[in-house]
Amino acid sequence: MSGQSREMLDASDPIVTPMMARTEAFLARSGLSPEKIVAPLGRTLQRAAADPRSLVFGVRRRPRLEDQYHWVLQLTKPLKLALYARMGDPEAVKEGMPTKGMIACYLRSYECEYLLELGVPASQLMAVPQGAQGQIERLLLSGRVRYLVQSPGFAKTNLKRLGYGLEVFREIWLKDSSAIYLVADKTADAAMIDRLAATSQADLPPLACD
Repeated sequence: MSGQSREMLDASDPIVTPMMARTEAFLARSGLSPEKIVAPLGRTLQRAAADPRSLVFGVRRRPRLEDQYHWVLQLTKPLKLALYARMGDPEAVKEGMPTKGMIACYLRSYECEYLLELGVPASQLMAVPQGAQGQIERLLLSGRVRYLVQSPGFAKTNLKRLGYGLEVFREIWLKDSSAIYLVADKTADAAMIDRLAATSQADLPPLACD
C-alpha cells in the first residue's frame, strides 16, 4: 500500500489517525497485509498503475478520476476547502477569488486541480512538491505567497506544529469538497479487488472529519 507524504501520513494528525485506523481495520478483516510505502501522490499513483497489487491511501474522489480507480474504502466524510490569506495583509482580497497574488497548493493535488477548474490561471499557482508537513503554511506565513488553499483541519494541525493557531490566517472562502478514499487502479489484480469488495465495511472505525 502506498500513501501520500504530506499531512495524511502523520499518525498524530487528528484527521489521519482515524483514517489509518479505518484502513488498517478493513485490511486486517480482508486478510491482506500490504507493505506500506510513503511517497508523493504522483509517484504513488504511478506505482499503483504499474503494480497490480498496490493500493493508494489518501485520494480525494472527483469526477476526472472516477473511471480510473476502484474506490475501495471511504476514509473521511466530505471535507471542506478554504482559501486563506495572512491575517492583516492589506493587499489580500476580502472575499471571492483573487485575480492576482500567488496561491500555494500541493503539486498534482486536488486543491491545485480545483483552482484550475475555477478558472485560476496556472501562472498564479505555486504548486509545491509534497514533502515536509506544513510547507504551504510556511510559505504563507513568510509572505512568499499571498494565499493558500487547504482543508481547515489540515491547516489547523500544521499551524499547531509550527507554533501558531489558525487565527494567524484569515479565511476568505470556505467550500464543500470531496471525501478521501483508499483506492486501487483499474488495472489492479482482479482477485485482490474481488476480495476487497467481499470484505464487510460494517462496524469499522468511523469516518474522519474536519
